[in-house]
Amino acid sequence: MNPYSEFFVNNFALLCISIGLIFISVQNLKTRRFESIISLIIISLAIILAVLTHFEKIFRGQQNIIGATVVSYFAYCFRPIVIFMFVRLADKKRHVIFWFRIPLIINSIVYLPSLFINVDWLKNLVYYYVAGENGLTFMRGTVLCYFCHFISGLYLIYALWISLKRLRGKHYGDSIAILVCAFFAVTAVATESVFANKYISILNVTIAVSALFYYLYLFVEYTRTDALTGLFDRRSYYADLEKLDKNITAVVVIDMNGLKYINDNFGHLEGDNALKSIAEAIEKSAGKNDYVYRLGGDEFTILIINENEEYVKTLCLEIKERLAKSSTYHVSIGYGYREKATDCDVEELIRQAEKDMYIDKANFYKDSNMERRHQ
Repeated sequence: MNPYSEFFVNNFALLCISIGLIFISVQNLKTRRFESIISLIIISLAIILAVLTHFEKIFRGQQNIIGATVVSYFAYCFRPIVIFMFVRLADKKRHVIFWFRIPLIINSIVYLPSLFINVDWLKNLVYYYVAGENGLTFMRGTVLCYFCHFISGLYLIYALWISLKRLRGKHYGDSIAILVCAFFAVTAVATESVFANKYISILNVTIAVSALFYYLYLFVEYTRTDALTGLFDRRSYYADLEKLDKNITAVVVIDMNGLKYINDNFGHLEGDNALKSIAEAIEKSAGKNDYVYRLGGDEFTILIINENEEYVKTLCLEIKERLAKSSTYHVSIGYGYREKATDCDVEELIRQAEKDMYIDKANFYKDSNMERRHQ
């Protein structure tokens, strides 16, 4: 079998997954530009690693020590970069501070001694090749040879941490999706570490599978969130009402005051900015057991899980205080509370919250001397 056919056969699964992910990413460049670009970078790196692995195998058969050493060096440099891209993909803020890139630079320096193939004490620091009757044999040097895997592991842990932090413990299925993705990568890295001369392409396929899996997860997540504010949408609200019914101790209803006035006098763009500011204030005030939704227009709702009434009162007050400090926008808030599910059904909680919110709204317009019909 010629080298090209062998590459195609050995990497058929990788190529199929790559074509699928490239197609999805290109189709979503306009709507999900950041995620699509990062996914394209990840899949490109996976293909590059596959090519490097293929040429390393060829060079070993040809007993080309220089060629095998060079391609192995670049492979060790690229592996943690792939995991770093997963960090970028998982980072909601889309910003990774400069010092977090430093391990990538250190990693490329750590493996440089391997290129000095004629200097025994240098090449033995990381890895080297030994010629034999059947070709070259890959040999690990000191523990520095595992530095690439160590860096990759740190990046994976960080990606997992920020993903779970972003999810704030909500939606158990989403957390499982991140855990599965991380498990794929960790297993592949560990397998490559233990079996140095076997399964050398497992990481490449795993990277592609994980990228596709994570991208699809992000796509599913975005279909459940409000496009303007990033909060969970009405469909998620009704689904969670049914799923979390027995654990809901409070429902908080929030309604913006004056949205119509802002839209009529300053334009809908300013109205959208107001809604985003309110959503941000609510999200920052909410705790890990609080599910925040935008139901549409200027209506927001929070489902609170297993918290006492004092916590609910403090949350409502904090939202208003945070909004007063950060903007000129106002909201009316009401809540319904029960100690346990048997006290009343969740529909009754919603009615209590809405009644309380309308009282708060009436007081706002009375105290502010604003004409409600114009707001």
